[in-house]
Amino acid sequence: MAKMNCWEFHVCGREPGGQHVSESGVCPAAAETSIDGFNQGKNGGRACWAISGTACEGRVHGKFSEKLEACKKCSFFKLVVLQQGRKLQDTREIRRKLLLKDLKQELGEDYKEKLDLKIRALKGRRENQPKLNCWEFMDCGREPGGFFEDELGVCPAATDKSFDSLNDGDNGGRSCWAVSGTLCLGRVQEGFASKKCDCEPCDFYQLVILEQEGDFLNTRKIRQHYVLREMAQYLSESPCSRSCCKAVGM
Repeated sequence: MAKMNCWEFHVCGREPGGQHVSESGVCPAAAETSIDGFNQGKNGGRACWAISGTACEGRVHGKFSEKLEACKKCSFFKLVVLQQGRKLQDTREIRRKLLLKDLKQELGEDYKEKLDLKIRALKGRRENQPKLNCWEFMDCGREPGGFFEDELGVCPAATDKSFDSLNDGDNGGRSCWAVSGTLCLGRVQEGFASKKCDCEPCDFYQLVILEQEGDFLNTRKIRQHYVLREMAQYLSESPCSRSCCKAVGM
Protein backbone atom coordinates (compact mmCIF):
# COMPACT_ATOMS: atom_id res chain seq x y z
CA MET A 1 0.00 0.00 0.00
CA ALA A 2 1.35 3.43 -0.99
CA LYS A 3 2.39 5.67 1.90
CA MET A 4 0.64 9.03 2.29
CA ASN A 5 2.47 12.22 1.27
CA CYS A 6 2.24 15.46 3.24
CA TRP A 7 -0.13 17.17 0.78
CA GLU A 8 -2.48 14.19 0.97
CA PHE A 9 -2.37 14.19 4.76
CA HIS A 10 -2.90 17.95 5.15
CA VAL A 11 -5.10 18.36 2.02
CA CYS A 12 -3.28 21.64 1.27
CA GLY A 13 -3.93 21.57 -2.48
CA ARG A 14 -0.37 22.65 -3.37
CA GLU A 15 0.74 19.48 -5.14
CA PRO A 16 0.97 19.69 -8.98
CA GLY A 17 -2.60 20.08 -10.21
CA GLY A 18 -3.87 20.87 -6.70
CA GLN A 19 -6.73 23.26 -6.10
CA HIS A 20 -4.56 25.99 -4.55
CA VAL A 21 -1.66 25.94 -7.05
CA SER A 22 -3.01 28.85 -9.09
CA GLU A 23 -2.86 31.28 -6.16
CA SER A 24 -0.08 29.78 -4.01
CA GLY A 25 2.10 27.80 -6.42
CA VAL A 26 3.41 24.25 -6.12
CA CYS A 27 4.91 23.46 -2.72
CA PRO A 28 8.71 22.88 -2.73
CA ALA A 29 8.14 19.53 -1.02
CA ALA A 30 5.92 18.37 -3.87
CA ALA A 31 8.38 19.59 -6.49
CA GLU A 32 11.69 18.37 -4.99
CA THR A 33 12.56 15.46 -7.27
CA SER A 34 16.09 14.91 -5.92
CA ILE A 35 14.72 13.08 -2.87
CA ASP A 36 11.99 11.17 -4.66
CA GLY A 37 11.40 7.89 -2.83
CA PHE A 38 12.79 9.08 0.51
CA ASN A 39 10.76 7.48 3.29
CA GLN A 40 8.68 5.89 0.52
CA GLY A 41 7.23 9.22 -0.53
CA LYS A 42 6.78 11.03 -3.85
CA ASN A 43 9.41 13.74 -4.36
CA GLY A 44 9.73 15.41 -0.93
CA GLY A 45 6.30 14.34 0.25
CA ARG A 46 7.63 12.35 3.19
CA ALA A 47 10.67 14.53 3.91
CA CYS A 48 8.93 17.90 4.02
CA TRP A 49 10.34 18.93 7.42
CA ALA A 50 13.86 19.15 5.95
CA ILE A 51 12.84 21.29 2.94
CA SER A 52 12.97 25.07 3.04
CA GLY A 53 10.12 27.22 1.80
CA THR A 54 7.15 24.97 2.54
CA ALA A 55 3.85 26.48 3.66
CA CYS A 56 2.52 25.02 6.89
CA GLU A 57 -0.21 26.27 9.18
CA GLY A 58 -1.11 29.03 6.76
CA ARG A 59 2.33 30.63 6.34
CA VAL A 60 5.46 30.08 4.30
CA HIS A 61 8.51 28.95 6.27
CA GLY A 62 12.00 30.00 5.20
CA LYS A 63 15.00 27.91 6.22
CA PHE A 64 14.20 24.38 7.27
CA SER A 65 16.09 24.91 10.55
CA GLU A 66 13.67 27.69 11.50
CA LYS A 67 10.63 25.43 11.21
CA LEU A 68 12.10 22.16 12.45
CA GLU A 69 10.89 22.50 16.04
CA ALA A 70 7.32 23.07 14.82
CA CYS A 71 7.64 20.20 12.34
CA LYS A 72 8.67 17.73 15.02
CA LYS A 73 5.32 18.39 16.73
CA CYS A 74 3.38 17.84 13.51
CA SER A 75 1.08 14.81 13.33
CA PHE A 76 2.36 13.95 9.86
CA PHE A 77 6.02 13.99 10.96
CA LYS A 78 5.14 11.65 13.84
CA LEU A 79 3.25 9.38 11.44
CA VAL A 80 6.26 9.09 9.09
CA VAL A 81 8.58 8.33 12.02
CA LEU A 82 6.18 5.66 13.27
CA GLN A 83 5.65 4.06 9.85
CA GLN A 84 9.31 4.04 8.82
CA GLY A 85 10.76 2.91 12.13
CA ARG A 86 14.42 1.97 11.70
CA LYS A 87 14.13 2.66 7.98
CA LEU A 88 13.50 6.36 8.60
CA GLN A 89 15.65 8.63 6.45
CA ASP A 90 16.18 11.49 8.87
CA THR A 91 16.93 15.17 8.49
CA ARG A 92 20.69 14.75 8.18
CA GLU A 93 20.39 12.21 5.38
CA ILE A 94 17.81 14.32 3.55
CA ARG A 95 19.92 17.47 3.85
CA ARG A 96 22.99 15.64 2.56
CA LYS A 97 21.07 14.59 -0.56
CA LEU A 98 19.87 18.15 -1.09
CA LEU A 99 23.44 19.42 -0.68
CA LEU A 100 24.65 17.05 -3.39
CA LYS A 101 21.87 18.31 -5.65
CA ASP A 102 23.07 21.89 -5.13
CA LEU A 103 26.64 20.82 -5.94
CA LYS A 104 25.41 19.17 -9.13
CA GLN A 105 23.66 22.36 -10.18
CA GLU A 106 26.79 24.41 -9.49
CA LEU A 107 29.39 22.07 -10.96
CA GLY A 108 27.40 20.50 -13.80
CA GLU A 109 26.63 16.92 -14.77
CA ASP A 110 30.20 15.78 -14.11
CA TYR A 111 30.04 16.89 -10.45
CA LYS A 112 30.85 13.36 -9.22
CA GLU A 113 34.03 13.29 -11.25
CA LYS A 114 35.03 16.65 -9.82
CA LEU A 115 34.27 15.41 -6.33
CA ASP A 116 36.46 12.37 -7.02
CA LEU A 117 39.24 14.83 -7.90
CA LYS A 118 39.09 16.11 -4.33
CA ILE A 119 36.41 18.71 -5.18
CA ARG A 120 38.89 21.08 -6.82
CA ALA A 121 36.01 23.09 -8.27
CA LEU A 122 34.86 23.99 -4.76
CA LYS A 123 38.16 25.56 -3.76
CA GLY A 124 37.71 28.71 -5.82
CA ARG A 125 34.18 29.11 -4.50
CA ARG A 126 35.36 29.16 -0.87
CA GLU A 127 38.93 30.44 -0.97
CA ASN A 128 37.93 34.04 -0.23
CA GLN A 129 35.56 33.06 2.56
CA PRO A 130 36.24 32.12 6.20
CA LYS A 131 37.16 28.48 6.60
CA LEU A 132 34.14 26.44 7.62
CA ASN A 133 33.89 24.04 10.53
CA CYS A 134 32.25 20.67 9.92
CA TRP A 135 28.93 21.65 11.52
CA GLU A 136 28.72 24.71 9.27
CA PHE A 137 29.47 22.71 6.13
CA MET A 138 27.20 19.78 6.98
CA ASP A 139 24.50 21.95 8.62
CA CYS A 140 24.00 19.20 11.20
CA GLY A 141 22.71 21.44 14.00
CA ARG A 142 24.83 19.81 16.71
CA GLU A 143 27.05 22.78 17.54
CA PRO A 144 26.33 24.62 20.84
CA GLY A 145 22.97 26.29 20.33
CA GLY A 146 22.27 24.26 17.18
CA PHE A 147 18.78 23.12 16.26
CA PHE A 148 19.53 19.47 17.16
CA GLU A 149 21.29 20.18 20.46
CA ASP A 150 18.29 19.27 22.64
CA GLU A 151 17.50 16.12 20.68
CA LEU A 152 20.97 14.73 19.99
CA GLY A 153 23.32 16.69 22.22
CA VAL A 154 26.34 18.75 21.24
CA CYS A 155 28.80 17.01 18.94
CA PRO A 156 32.21 16.18 20.46
CA ALA A 157 33.90 17.83 17.48
CA ALA A 158 32.24 21.12 18.38
CA THR A 159 33.32 21.07 22.03
CA ASP A 160 36.63 19.26 22.46
CA LYS A 161 39.20 22.02 23.01
CA SER A 162 42.05 19.52 22.74
CA PHE A 163 41.62 19.81 18.95
CA ASP A 164 41.22 23.60 18.89
CA SER A 165 42.93 25.44 16.00
CA LEU A 166 44.01 22.22 14.25
CA ASN A 167 43.61 22.78 10.51
CA ASP A 168 42.48 26.31 11.45
CA GLY A 169 39.24 25.03 12.99
CA ASP A 170 37.28 25.85 16.13
CA ASN A 171 37.73 23.01 18.62
CA GLY A 172 37.48 19.84 16.47
CA GLY A 173 35.59 21.54 13.64
CA ARG A 174 38.26 20.87 11.03
CA SER A 175 39.62 17.63 12.43
CA CYS A 176 36.30 15.86 13.03
CA TRP A 177 37.46 12.64 11.35
CA ALA A 178 39.90 12.13 14.24
CA VAL A 179 37.30 12.79 16.96
CA SER A 180 35.43 9.88 18.53
CA GLY A 181 31.66 9.97 19.00
CA THR A 182 30.67 12.27 16.15
CA LEU A 183 27.37 11.74 14.39
CA CYS A 184 27.70 11.49 10.61
CA LEU A 185 25.24 10.32 7.98
CA GLY A 186 22.58 9.61 10.57
CA ARG A 187 24.55 7.41 12.98
CA VAL A 188 26.99 7.86 15.82
CA GLN A 189 30.57 7.00 14.88
CA GLU A 190 32.18 5.58 18.04
CA GLY A 191 35.98 5.19 17.87
CA PHE A 192 37.72 7.53 15.44
CA ALA A 193 39.62 4.61 13.88
CA SER A 194 36.41 2.77 12.98
CA LYS A 195 35.09 5.64 10.87
CA LYS A 196 38.23 6.43 8.86
CA CYS A 197 36.95 4.70 5.73
CA ASP A 198 33.75 6.75 5.87
CA CYS A 199 35.47 10.08 6.52
CA GLU A 200 38.17 10.08 3.85
CA PRO A 201 35.67 10.15 0.91
CA CYS A 202 33.66 12.89 2.69
CA ASP A 203 33.30 16.17 0.79
CA PHE A 204 34.26 18.18 3.88
CA TYR A 205 37.39 16.12 4.55
CA GLN A 206 38.52 16.66 0.96
CA LEU A 207 37.75 20.38 1.19
CA VAL A 208 39.96 20.74 4.29
CA ILE A 209 42.82 19.00 2.46
CA LEU A 210 42.49 21.48 -0.42
CA GLU A 211 42.27 24.54 1.80
CA GLN A 212 45.16 23.57 4.09
CA GLU A 213 47.44 22.29 1.32
CA GLY A 214 50.92 21.77 2.83
CA ASP A 215 49.67 22.68 6.31
CA PHE A 216 47.10 19.88 6.39
CA LEU A 217 47.20 17.80 9.56
CA ASN A 218 46.18 14.20 8.91
CA THR A 219 44.71 11.78 11.45
CA ARG A 220 48.07 10.63 12.80
CA LYS A 221 49.30 14.18 13.41
CA ILE A 222 45.98 15.23 14.93
CA ARG A 223 45.98 12.32 17.36
CA GLN A 224 49.58 13.12 18.32
CA HIS A 225 48.55 16.69 19.12
CA TYR A 226 45.59 15.38 21.09
CA VAL A 227 47.68 13.00 23.21
CA LEU A 228 50.38 15.61 23.86
CA ARG A 229 47.85 18.27 24.89
CA GLU A 230 46.03 15.87 27.19
CA MET A 231 49.34 14.85 28.77
CA ALA A 232 50.43 18.46 29.20
CA GLN A 233 47.12 19.32 30.86
CA TYR A 234 47.44 16.35 33.19
CA LEU A 235 51.00 17.23 34.18
CA SER A 236 50.11 20.88 34.72
CA GLU A 237 47.57 19.99 37.40
CA SER A 238 48.64 20.17 41.01
CA PRO A 239 49.12 16.69 42.51
CA CYS A 240 46.18 17.06 44.87
CA SER A 241 43.77 17.67 41.99
CA ARG A 242 44.68 14.55 40.03
CA SER A 243 42.18 11.71 40.05
CA CYS A 244 44.82 9.20 41.18
CA CYS A 245 45.59 11.30 44.24
CA LYS A 246 41.92 11.76 45.06
CA ALA A 247 41.44 8.00 44.90
CA VAL A 248 43.94 7.46 47.72
CA GLY A 249 42.80 10.47 49.73
CA MET A 250 45.81 12.71 49.07
